[in-house]
Amino acid sequence: SSGINAEWPLRPGAVIFYSAEEEIAGSVWLKFESDIKYTIGSCSMGLYSFSNDPPSARDHFWRITLTRTAGIRVVIHCDEVEVLNTLLSDTTCEANDWSDTWNRDVTKISFYSMDTASDYYRPQPEIDESEEDDESEQGDNQNYSAAAALK
Repeated sequence: SSGINAEWPLRPGAVIFYSAEEEIAGSVWLKFESDIKYTIGSCSMGLYSFSNDPPSARDHFWRITLTRTAGIRVVIHCDEVEVLNTLLSDTTCEANDWSDTWNRDVTKISFYSMDTASDYYRPQPEIDESEEDDESEQGDNQNYSAAAALK
């Protein structure tokens, strides 16, 4: 259960993380109306306001990051302002099976095919410089990030 209501007036922006088997390994959805709300797929069961208000400009540059260095954390920046930083857990996630989805290895990041809000996106590599020269540990980097210009 992704927590996304199919009856939304469509103007969504969404980042979807996939495993090598093309299974969803997590997703973050943004809904643009008079205020911007979010839901964390396979975790949230509804729409929520950000802990920090996004800047007031009409056009925004969003960065959505999945980090697994100390638990599973979703961080969202809007125009370089952190608007959400949440550790996924049995306490913060309403979906009972959230960890099944969010613990999958991520091999691909994409944007929702009906995303009408994004102008473009680019992957944002998250490199842990302490592991940069050690090939045996490079595959253990568990940070994934994508950025999009949305309006």
